[in-house]
Amino acid sequence: MKKWLNALLMASSLTGCVVYPTERVYLQPIIHTATSNTVTSELVASQSCGYHAAKYDGLKQTLSDSTMTVYPSYVEDEPLSFTLVARSSVADSADALQMKENIRVVINDDKSSVYPFAVVQIFERRQGEVISRWYKAEIEVPAKNVRSLGIYVKPFMQMDTSGAEPPEIEFNFEKATVSDIYYGSINC
Repeated sequence: MKKWLNALLMASSLTGCVVYPTERVYLQPIIHTATSNTVTSELVASQSCGYHAAKYDGLKQTLSDSTMTVYPSYVEDEPLSFTLVARSSVADSADALQMKENIRVVINDDKSSVYPFAVVQIFERRQGEVISRWYKAEIEVPAKNVRSLGIYVKPFMQMDTSGAEPPEIEFNFEKATVSDIYYGSINC
């Protein structure tokens, strides 16, 4: 057994890979199925390497030719934060996504309280007719006090022909603890 373990450790160090059992505490995405007023949420991974069972830690929703993706970050002794990635055509998003005006944050299912947040980093990339914006936001609530997180975004789309505004895009997460394996590589 000892020889086998040594061989495994030697092989992993030579290939540049590391695998070990761990436990992950994170905000697990909650999938919504489409209704007449909403679209289906899709699970997405925030990184290619890392956790196995809890790999899909973000949510993505697509509306016509626009997509929004949210990745919450849970670090117990730090303020709760999230990254929002918005992609759409340049014409549709010229001033459509002003982060502070179009997003509200709900913590622990307390919909009567909307939590203020600070945008701490913005990155933008234009590629042809598509613009992508990454927003990193912090909420002044310790992550360890959060049981659930709801992020509601007003869509960039214009009102429909009846004059009604489209419903908010909803991203929901719940705190979860998962037994997992973590894997890393020099190729990630």
